Amino acid sequence: MAKILLRFIIVLAAVAVATMAEGCDKDREDMIRECKKYEMFPATPKIDPSPACCAVWKRADIPCLCKRVTKEVEKEWCMEKVIYVAKYCGKPFNPGYKCGMATMAEGCDKDREDMIRECKKYEMFPATPKIDPSPACCAVWKRADIPCLCKRVTKEVEKEWCMEKVIYVAKYCGKPFNPGYKCGSK
Repeated sequence: MAKILLRFIIVLAAVAVATMAEGCDKDREDMIRECKKYEMFPATPKIDPSPACCAVWKRADIPCLCKRVTKEVEKEWCMEKVIYVAKYCGKPFNPGYKCGMATMAEGCDKDREDMIRECKKYEMFPATPKIDPSPACCAVWKRADIPCLCKRVTKEVEKEWCMEKVIYVAKYCGKPFNPGYKCGSK
């Protein structure tokens, strides 16, 4: 009886190991089929993913998939786009999370960098003239984590960035602040 029980346990262990080895193969296949076109190089343009791609993101075992991201994979898959798609689909990476060789930025560091690069010239002092922002600036506004960015607006930042222009750009880009919303001290 003990030998039969031992053999049964060994068989169960072998099945468990085989199942674990498969891990996220199905998720990987689904990700390639549904999301590849949104996550491959070149880094631009970033295209909003399809509902089918987002469905994969929402159910996939992301930690398992991230363990499979090698340097070779990162030569084809643009991690900046992967991060964009994850965020767009409502399943963003947590700050500090490691996926392949990429470590996710703290909070909204990437959004801040993009905002400076694409929108700075439309949002800095002097308060006039107000210039309509570029499509690239509006793209940043539409995808940026604005509450996170607003938490970083200090009095020092407000000495350089004209909050009146920031409000103008937000509205122009179709992502206006709600009445009473606080961004920085304004």
